[in-house]
Amino acid sequence: MSPNVPENNIDVLVIGAGPAGLMAALWFSELGINARVIDKRGSKIFNGQADGIHTRTLEIFDSFGMAKNILSQSSTFVEHCTWVPTEKGGIHRVKTMPAFAADDSRFQPQTIHQGRIESIFLDGIKARSNLKVERGVEPISIELDRGAIEDPDAYPITLTLRHLKRADVTSQVIRSHWKAPKREEQTGVNGHHDGPKINQLHEKFDEHERTEIVRAKYVLGCEGAHSWTRRQLGFQMEGDTTDSIWGVMDVNLITNWPDTRKFSSIQSEHGAMLIVPRENRLNRIYIQLADNETGKSASEKLNLTSADIFSTAQKIMSPYLFDYAYCDWWTVFRVGQRVADRYEQDQRIFLAGDAVHTHTPKAGQGMNVSMQDTFNLCWKIAGVLNSEYSRAILKTYEAERRAVALQLISIDAELTQALEGRPTQDELHQLYRARRQFLSGIVTYEPNILVARSRQSSLGRCPSCGGSSAVVAEPGVAKFITLGARFSSYEVVCQADARLWQTQDWLKSDGRWRVIVFGGDVASTGQLARANKLGMDLVRVLGKFEAHKMKSKFEIFFLHSSKREQVEITDFEGPFFPLDLNFGHDYERVFADTDNASSTSGNSHGFYGVDSTRGALLLTRPDQHVGWMGEYEELRNLERYLEGVFL
Repeated sequence: MSPNVPENNIDVLVIGAGPAGLMAALWFSELGINARVIDKRGSKIFNGQADGIHTRTLEIFDSFGMAKNILSQSSTFVEHCTWVPTEKGGIHRVKTMPAFAADDSRFQPQTIHQGRIESIFLDGIKARSNLKVERGVEPISIELDRGAIEDPDAYPITLTLRHLKRADVTSQVIRSHWKAPKREEQTGVNGHHDGPKINQLHEKFDEHERTEIVRAKYVLGCEGAHSWTRRQLGFQMEGDTTDSIWGVMDVNLITNWPDTRKFSSIQSEHGAMLIVPRENRLNRIYIQLADNETGKSASEKLNLTSADIFSTAQKIMSPYLFDYAYCDWWTVFRVGQRVADRYEQDQRIFLAGDAVHTHTPKAGQGMNVSMQDTFNLCWKIAGVLNSEYSRAILKTYEAERRAVALQLISIDAELTQALEGRPTQDELHQLYRARRQFLSGIVTYEPNILVARSRQSSLGRCPSCGGSSAVVAEPGVAKFITLGARFSSYEVVCQADARLWQTQDWLKSDGRWRVIVFGGDVASTGQLARANKLGMDLVRVLGKFEAHKMKSKFEIFFLHSSKREQVEITDFEGPFFPLDLNFGHDYERVFADTDNASSTSGNSHGFYGVDSTRGALLLTRPDQHVGWMGEYEELRNLERYLEGVFL
C-alpha cells in the first residue's frame, strides 16, 4: 500500500446513510461507540421515497425523545375508506373504519417523507455526538480475517474507501413540477422540500479523488436494494419479481372527491389505487398500471411519464374531478418480493434494510422495517464492544429480523394480490384487520438467548441463532404480555407526585435493561413486605452483572394496584425508593393506577393480565422487547437468563 494512503481504525463502519444507517448512527451516538457513517450520495433525500411512519416506529422515536419532532411536521390519518365500482361505471364509498386500533399503541400512524425523517435523525445524532455522515465516500474492497473473528481487540475487517471527486458525486434527482393554468407541466421546486439548497451541495467536495484504508471491528451494510456489501459477501436475494407495475405520485390534488385526508383503497373498472394523506396538503397516490389500460408491456410501462400515470388515475377516479396543481415526486416500480438468504457474516459484517428485503411500498413498511432492523441490532453490537455482552447474542439478529422480513414479504404479496384482484369490501377489510398488528410494526421474536422459553412451550433451541432458550419464563403471571414482543404502554400515575406517565416512558433507548415489578395490592396484608423483600433480592442478583460499571445497566420500576392514598412513597424500600447521598431519593420508581377507570387507564394489572394478589416480575431488553417474566420466587431463572447474556 502506498505510504500516502491514510489508514484508520474504527469500531463500526456503517455503509449507507438512509433510514437504516441513520438509526444505527443514532444508537451508536447514544451509546458512545466509535463509529463512522459513509454514503456515496452527495446529499440526503429531499423529497419522495418512503413516507409512512407506523405506530411502533413512533414508539421507538419516542424512546429517543424524538417523536415530537415527527408529530410536529407530519400528517395523521385516522380513518380508512373503501371505494368500489358502481353499476354505472363510477365508484362509491362502501365502508369507513378506523385506520388503526387504539389498543395497539398510544400513537397514530403518520405520513412524512423520508427526507424529513433523515433530517430528524441527523439532528438527533448531532445532539448526542460529533458523528457526521461522510458523503461522497464509497467502499471499493473489503476483506475479513477469519482468524481474528473471536478476538475482541482485533480489527478483522479491512476496507478500502474511495472519496469521490466533486465531478463524480451524485445527488437525488428532483422530479417535482408545477402545472400551469392550462394544465401543461412546468418544472419547478416549491417549499415542500429543501430543493433550493441542492445547487450548493457539491461545493464541499474535493477536486481530486483519494483513497483510505479503514480497519473495523464491525461493518453494517445499509446501502439499499443494490447493496455493494451484499454482493461482496455473495449473499443471494430469494423471491420473485412480477410483471405487475404501479406508479407513485406525491401531488397537491385539485378534486371534488371527498376523502383526500383519509387513507383510501379504491377499486374500479380501470384498476386499483391507494390514496394516502401527506403533510403540506400533499397526497401519496399508488396507481395500478394495468395492461388493458396502458396497452404496454411490463418493460415499456417502466418508462411511462407522470402524465401517463396520472391519466390512469383520472380514469380510476371517474366521474370525479381529479387533477393536481403540483407534483413533488413520482416514480414507477415493478412488484417484487425478495429476502436475502443470509443477514450476516461471522457476526462481524451485517446487512440491514433494503439490502436484505425488497417489496412494494404500498403498505408503507419498507422504511419502518429497515429502521427496526438496526434498532434491533446496534444495542447488541454496542454491548459487545463495551465488553458487557457475550458475542453469542449477535446471532439473534438474523434469527429475529429475517423472520420479520419473511412475514413482511408474505403479507406484501397478499396485499398486492388482493388489491389487483378486486376483492369485496369485506375481504379487503378482513385482510387489513388480520394483519393489523404487523402492519403497525408490532412483532414477536421467537425463543432464543434473548427471549426466554415459555414453560408451556416445546421449543428449546433457536437453531438459526445458535442460542439456547432453555431458560424458562412463566407467561401465566402476565397473561396479556407476550414473551418476545415489545412491552405495550398504559397510563399510570407516579406515587410521589401524581404526574401521569405512560409505562413506555420507562423504556428509554439508552442501552439499559428494565426490571418491572408488578406489586399487586400492596395495601393488603403481607404483600408490601413481600415486594420489599423482592427488591433487596433483585439488588443482589442484578449486582452480579454490574461489576466495574460506571453506569448501571438496569433500572427497576414498581407498579402497584392499590389506591395511591393507601400507601406512602416512604413505605417502599431499597431499589424502589433508592437514595443517592449526593442527590437524595429517586421519586420516579413507584407508580400506581390512575383514578380514571377506562380502557386506557385505571386498571394496569388487568390490562397486563397480572393477578393483584401475587404480582409479577418482568425484564425488558434495551429495545423494549420482553425477554423474561415470572413469579417473585423465580429469581433464579432471571439470573440464568442474564448469565447467558452478560460476560
